[in-house]
Amino acid sequence: MKKILVPTDFSNEAENAIKVAAQLSRKHNCELILLNMLDLPLTHISEGVPADLPEAVYFMKLAHKQFEDVMSKPYLSDITVTEMVDIHDISTGILETCKKEDIDLIVMGSHGASGFQEMFIGSNTEKVVRNSNVPVLVIKHEDDNFKPEKFVFASDFSDEIKKPFERVVAFANKFNSHLHLVNINTPNNFKSTKVAQKIMDEFMKDFDIKDEHIQQGITKIDSIARLQEIKSGKLKELTKDHQLFVDGSHNPLGAKVLNEYLESLNCNKHIILGMMANKDHNEYMSYFKDVKTL
Repeated sequence: MKKILVPTDFSNEAENAIKVAAQLSRKHNCELILLNMLDLPLTHISEGVPADLPEAVYFMKLAHKQFEDVMSKPYLSDITVTEMVDIHDISTGILETCKKEDIDLIVMGSHGASGFQEMFIGSNTEKVVRNSNVPVLVIKHEDDNFKPEKFVFASDFSDEIKKPFERVVAFANKFNSHLHLVNINTPNNFKSTKVAQKIMDEFMKDFDIKDEHIQQGITKIDSIARLQEIKSGKLKELTKDHQLFVDGSHNPLGAKVLNEYLESLNCNKHIILGMMANKDHNEYMSYFKDVKTL
């Protein structure tokens, strides 16, 4: 890692990002580039804004004046820091600067807000995260001792993810962090624990990573579709010592996953299905095998 880019609007959130980036620059002996991107109204009319326009000159001088205060901060001492001011659409300008300067990591500040406030405030950060070809570290709070001990990599573990995962492993190694892998299931593409685990195991074969490099190995999925065990109440009293489950998946894929789980149980299975009369549930019912009564 040779260059870290921190876009700044001179806000408190941007300063939080600079503080973390400074720690990383000092630890890894790399250059820190601070970028103020001026998104002037004229940038939405033309491809580029001439730097000698009165408005552009004024705002660029103002940005460099603000940089004087930033550069005097003690947390930037003893590291190589470069300031840059440019005129462009913010997110696009950041990404173009990355290419031009051969940036290895972007560190950006974002408000610790949620809901609609975060939707508007964090829009530029979100655009950079989505479109950047280099890793982006988003800082939401001040952290004077940045030591990421745990990384989470959430994925469907398809082949196209292998290339970005190489960078994840590299960064986890740089920070000497534990790496947690999480398989993401969705209602439209649900996989059983057995299938998900196999996919993750196959994915990891292409990487020289031992189990001890990943804390507790690969994170397994605990939930099965929308299956829940009922352990108390009147229904449970009727079943006495038997296990009672309720499934609310309402789709054939849910039935498939449910049956895979039931097949792992060494007991008689009795299923009661409550269905809407105007729906064809033949496919749903076809997934249940080795069931005592249906």
